[in-house]
Amino acid sequence: MPINCDCIVAKNRDYSLDVLKGLLVFGMIYSHVMGDFDTHPLFSIKWFLIALINIITFPGFMFCFGYAYQITYFCNDFKDVQINILKKCN
Repeated sequence: MPINCDCIVAKNRDYSLDVLKGLLVFGMIYSHVMGDFDTHPLFSIKWFLIALINIITFPGFMFCFGYAYQITYFCNDFKDVQINILKKCN
């Protein structure tokens, strides 16, 4: 699915990425709290739930990073972005 770059040109913020990152942060905090402060036997329902949340959150953060990177650098002309890339490299 191509990204709608119209909202970037108009400088309107798309809050869906922020909501997704917030849900991922909540899931990561929940899984760490449940995993660190709760005693549960190996291969129980809680163990599978914590493992599932941990498996989902990291790729979710990587997806959000890639999506934001594409919006930032690939929705504009390369001539405009090239200057910003070179400034950030120094």
